[in-house]
Amino acid sequence: MVGDHEVECNPSFRLYLHTAAESHEIPAAIATYVLMIYFHMTRSDIEEELLHRFMAKEKSRVDEEKMGLLQEYSDNAAQLTDLETKMKNCLSSNVRLMQDLPAIKKLAELKKQYEETIER
Repeated sequence: MVGDHEVECNPSFRLYLHTAAESHEIPAAIATYVLMIYFHMTRSDIEEELLHRFMAKEKSRVDEEKMGLLQEYSDNAAQLTDLETKMKNCLSSNVRLMQDLPAIKKLAELKKQYEETIER
């Protein structure tokens, strides 16, 4: 409405007004059509808001990374336990290691896998 006349406009039309006045009183007839945003912020308020937004985004990334690392640690620990068991079984067998080439090769391979897992 402009004065006594109703004016048609595009529904996506938006009008932004900016003022330095600190009056917070909006007439009730206008208040239903507008959104008042109070932009009076100090530098520390802005820093706090930006830090809050940054931390919200980083927290999710860090949590995902943490879960990935915990899963990798768990997998490595299980693999180490399995390799240790295989080594113990190979060493506790009745085979003479100095004369059994396949057993020596198997132990060398297990040792290599163990060292690779430790490095991760």
